[in-house]
Amino acid sequence: SKEAEVIEIATDWTHGEVASKENRSYSHIGYIGCGATKRAIYARFGGKEFVLTQNSDEQTTCDEVKKNLTGEYELLALCHWFKGKFNEYAVAQELRTVP
Repeated sequence: SKEAEVIEIATDWTHGEVASKENRSYSHIGYIGCGATKRAIYARFGGKEFVLTQNSDEQTTCDEVKKNLTGEYELLALCHWFKGKFNEYAVAQELRTVP
């Protein structure tokens, strides 16, 4: 039998979004922050902590969301490549800490 997978999402994140807009503290709430295209919310899945992102502009079309997500994925892939090259350099130079 297949068990349903559950993603636990902070239920108080909307209070944090309001607090953020009013320049009040929200570090104790499940709202993490908001950028140009999405908001970040605390979530837990399989016992691990994650950031769940959600489009912050309800007027954004599906095509625009897809374009944003594709761009972010490409940036993550580039960062992954760069990190690999950095690690190779660090090993070759026998670096233990950043000078």
